[in-house]
Amino acid sequence: MNSSGITLIQAILCGLWYYYIDLGMPNPQTAFYTFYRPLVTGAVIGLILGDFKTGCIVGAQINLVFIGFLSVGGAQSQDPAFAGVLGAAFAIAAKLDPLVAVALAVPLSLLANFLYVFQMSVQNQFWVQLSKKHIQNGDRKKLFLTNVLFPQLTQCVMHTGAIVLILMLGVDAVAGLMNNLPQWIMNALSTVGALLPALGIAINLSVVAKRRTLPFFFLGFLLTMYLGLDLIVVSIVALLIALLLLYRELDEKGMTLDFGFGEEGDKNDERAIKLTKKQ
Repeated sequence: MNSSGITLIQAILCGLWYYYIDLGMPNPQTAFYTFYRPLVTGAVIGLILGDFKTGCIVGAQINLVFIGFLSVGGAQSQDPAFAGVLGAAFAIAAKLDPLVAVALAVPLSLLANFLYVFQMSVQNQFWVQLSKKHIQNGDRKKLFLTNVLFPQLTQCVMHTGAIVLILMLGVDAVAGLMNNLPQWIMNALSTVGALLPALGIAINLSVVAKRRTLPFFFLGFLLTMYLGLDLIVVSIVALLIALLLLYRELDEKGMTLDFGFGEEGDKNDERAIKLTKKQ
């Protein structure tokens, strides 16, 4: 245990959670829009470190920064999950203000790029080359080891090890640094932490703010600010409006949504929402 109170077991659990996120389980789409987001990651780190409330608060703040984040192929500028893990852990263990934790977590997420490049270099230069030899030799057992098992073990060690090292060695350093910084620097960090979520929202609006969608943005703003409606209520209203507009557009095109499920054992049972033409 370091002086900030994080035990080795807790650090390992945080690292394993980061590794699990990178696996994309149970499927890449679900993981990307749930576990990969700092909101969820911060809550999980809060549970591990015993401060669920702070984990949720910090995770929500960091999530706003990355609200417009997209990863195209293997290229990404930052890692939201990495920021969520470290931001929540630093805020809880070092007793940082959530806004200060956000200001620290966002630049630290750049470190994940170096981890990603190093990991892929090892995988491609070592395990992939061995897998090619096993394919040529037709050795399926060894191919499983070099194409599945060993690459996953390598990834687990790298991801978990990086988080463990940072949490066990870096939290005390961050706490000591913050305790000795002048108040004006702390105020500056808090200001930056407050502005970063606004930047994330602005980036998202640059995509969303189109002529057809901008009225809905202002509608949500009016419902929230002037009618005082809860965000959950506004979200439900938005969903209903979206469904009404979708059905209207489908009617104009002579289409309908089929929510039916095939029978068990049916080879054509795709169990998905399908577009069908009206009879």
